Amino acid sequence: MWEALSKINNRFLDPIGFIWLILLLSLFCALYKKQYRLSLFYAGLVLFISIAGGTKLPHSLLARLEKQYIVDNFDALPVCDAVVVLASGHSFNSKGVFPIEFNGAVDRIIVATELIRRRKGKVLLISGGYPPKKGLPTEEILLRQWLESWEVIDKPILELGYNKNTRDEAIHTAALSREKGWKKIILVTSAWHMRRSEAVFRKAGLEVVPVGADFIGTNAVGIQWNFCPVPSSGVFNHLKLFMHEQIGWWYYKFRGWI
Repeated sequence: MWEALSKINNRFLDPIGFIWLILLLSLFCALYKKQYRLSLFYAGLVLFISIAGGTKLPHSLLARLEKQYIVDNFDALPVCDAVVVLASGHSFNSKGVFPIEFNGAVDRIIVATELIRRRKGKVLLISGGYPPKKGLPTEEILLRQWLESWEVIDKPILELGYNKNTRDEAIHTAALSREKGWKKIILVTSAWHMRRSEAVFRKAGLEVVPVGADFIGTNAVGIQWNFCPVPSSGVFNHLKLFMHEQIGWWYYKFRGWI
C-alpha cells in the first residue's frame, strides 16, 4: 500500500501528473459551479491525458512497431560487409571522465558492437546525428574514440559524418557502399524506428539485414508495466515516439523516399 502511495505521490511531482491534477481539480470546481460546458472541456482533457500518459496504450503502440525486429538468435544472422549503427545513442559531455554521454538509445551502440564482436560484420560504420559545433568533436568521432580507447572491437571503425535525418544516413551509406564495394549491410537502430529506416535504406539501393535494439515499448509492456491512475511524462514520451514514427513514415512516403 505504501509503495503504491509513494508511486502516486512521485507521479504528482511529474509535470504531466501535476497538470493532470490541476485539470481534475478544475473539473470538480466547474461541476460544483454547474458550469457544464466547461466541465466537458476539462473532462476531455483529463481523459486524454489519462489515456495517453497513464495507460498501457502508448507502450503497446510502440511494441507493435518493434515486434517484427526482434532477433531471437544473433548467431544465425548472416555475415555482412558492414554493421551500420544510426545516430542518437550518445552526445558530448564536457564534464565526464570521458567526453561522451550515453542516453536511452545506447542499446543501438551495444548491439552494433556485439555484432562486430561476433564477426557478423567486417566494418563498423557509425553515423553522426547532430551538427558539428566549433571546437567540439562530432558525435561519430566521440564514439569511435571511446570504442578505440576501450579496445572493444578489433575491426575497422568508419565514420559516416553528420546527417540531418535518416534519409541522409541512407544516401551517404549507399554512396560509401558503392565506393567500398559492399553488397550487404546489417542495419542497427531502435526497433520502433526500424520500419522507416529499413525502407529508406532499401530505397537507396542497399541490401539490408535489420537488427532492432532499444525495445522500450516491448520492455514496458512485458516487464515494467504496473497500473497507476496518475499519468507520467515517460508514458507520454512513448506516445510521442510512436506519433513521430507514424508522421515520419507518411512524410517519407509523400516525398518518395520510401
